[in-house]
Amino acid sequence: RLVGPAGRVLSFEPSAANRAVFQAHLTINHVGNVELFPVALSEEPGTLTLSGQEVESVYCSLRSGIGPR
Repeated sequence: RLVGPAGRVLSFEPSAANRAVFQAHLTINHVGNVELFPVALSEEPGTLTLSGQEVESVYCSLRSGIGPR
């Protein structure tokens, strides 16, 4: 609502489980101005591995490594 009908929201969620829940809520609530990206953001370039619980959890963390886990 804050960005208005012509506005756009960019959202970033690396966890597949959390992303699926988020996308479901966007669909249920008929929200069409949110673009959801399957990545994490950082102040430095590089590759990290997402580790932790992959079932609707906020207990994921990023650690040094290559590729998704």
